This record gives sequence, C-alpha cells and structure tokens, in this order.
Amino acid sequence: MVKAPFRTPAGGREWMWIGVSRWQGPRIHGVLDNDPVDVRDLKAGVHVDVLEDDILDYLYFRSDGTSEGNETAKLMHGER
Repeated sequence: MVKAPFRTPAGGREWMWIGVSRWQGPRIHGVLDNDPVDVRDLKAGVHVDVLEDDILDYLYFRSDGTSEGNETAKLMHGER
C-alpha cells in the first residue's frame, strides 16, 4: 500500500491509503483503501491513479504477518 494526496474542494490535501494493483513507471494504479473525509467524489474501493513522486509513505505486509513502513503513524505516536 502507498499513501498519496488527493485535492480537497478547499484546495488542501487529504492523504489516503491505496492498495497497489500495478506500478508502471512513475504511475501507480490501485484501489482506494479508506473513505475520505473531505474529498466528496471518492470512496473506498474506487480505482485511482497517482504519481510515484507524490507518495508520502508505504505499508508492506509480509506473508509471516509482520509489516514495514507506515512511518507517518510512528511519527504521530512518537515511536521514533
């Protein structure tokens, strides 16, 4: 999964998780994993495209149940 920004109607950004289905060059294709609060024309489960350069964070789930990434959550909770 990757975390990418989406424009809000007020001109800000709302960061949301995307389940990656395909990564072609700089373009990432995937499915939005959460319902936005401020971006009214999107909802969880829709297909979206984002640019690699816009990615803020990632979350990788391993087959053994562990994961890596999600650094933004660690920073927010003071886990550094």
